[in-house]
Amino acid sequence: MFTEKEIEFLKSHHTLRLATASKTGQPDVTPVSYHFDDTFIQVGAVGREKTFKYKNALENQKASFVIDDDVPADTWKSVGLKVHGNIELVNLPDWRGRAPHLRITPLVHWSWGIDTPVLIGGRPFFKRTKW
Repeated sequence: MFTEKEIEFLKSHHTLRLATASKTGQPDVTPVSYHFDDTFIQVGAVGREKTFKYKNALENQKASFVIDDDVPADTWKSVGLKVHGNIELVNLPDWRGRAPHLRITPLVHWSWGIDTPVLIGGRPFFKRTKW
């Protein structure tokens, strides 16, 4: 589960970089807008049937994404979240009525700079949480 601070982080951002892979293992990464409902990450899929992310989700139900703040590397003030999970096509209500969305169910996530400092003992620290 996400901590309260991680939930605040997810809700304060609007774009993630979604990684999917085809059935043959060809990876694809694309920036997408998303909605977080305290459990799942939803990505709109209306009119996206020809995109790699849509096709890949039908062929391979594994996905990953990253959300982070773009800060200068030398400041060590990076903040971010990486998630591995399952992706599926679902029909959800939206302003059009019901529409296709990609739903990501987290299985494990890593965060940095959200609940803990980025550096601990002079080394980068990534907090891992398995669901």
